[in-house]
Amino acid sequence: MVTKTRFGTVLGLLTIAVGFSETAQAGFVVYEDSASFQAATAGLATTTIDFEGIAAERAAAKYGAGGSLSLSGVAFSTAQTAGLSVVDGRYYVDHGLDPTAPYYNLGSGAFLIAEGKAPASLNIVLPDEILAAGFLLGTFDSPSSGVTITLSTGESFVASAPYPTATFVGIVSSAPLSWISLTASEGNFRVMVALDSFTFGAAQAQAIPEPGSLTLMALGGAGALAFLARRRRAA
Repeated sequence: MVTKTRFGTVLGLLTIAVGFSETAQAGFVVYEDSASFQAATAGLATTTIDFEGIAAERAAAKYGAGGSLSLSGVAFSTAQTAGLSVVDGRYYVDHGLDPTAPYYNLGSGAFLIAEGKAPASLNIVLPDEILAAGFLLGTFDSPSSGVTITLSTGESFVASAPYPTATFVGIVSSAPLSWISLTASEGNFRVMVALDSFTFGAAQAQAIPEPGSLTLMALGGAGALAFLARRRRAA
């Protein structure tokens, strides 16, 4: 669990109800902190979406019920039972929450939300060949909460992110992920899934030698064979 305050970040433990073990046979691994996730994805080409520059300061950019938003090749959407918005970190403090409460700042300031009637789901469609995804997750449920995270590969688990905390969730899969669904079924005064700092990664393309390099490699191999042949004759 990651707790965001005006003064910094306090790292704790992520509570996850899982039906798998973190082994190679499981097909996927869930990471509880960003450092471990970054280490596990060091060999991937990653992109991070921070949702900045979309909503005005202390305001929200609203896409309505069943709304959608595409950024960096990732499509975020909701069903007709939930609205989609990008909000500034101070928005909810200015709209009904205790002004002395911590900023609801999941990561970099602005964040994405899906909120409405239960269940409120945020659907994420990924580009091709994505093997990893990591993000900060929040809700408006306290003192306990549960967000069901379902993967296109068939696995699912539940992450806890009680308000006003943010929980880091990192997923690395042996099979490509085509989509991820986040669903909240309850909330204290609204049902909401909040998302920030969404990182996704694919295997890096292997460099293909240029024709000139291939020629040099071939000549080098031919030279080595000729050298070995001369040594055999001399012996």
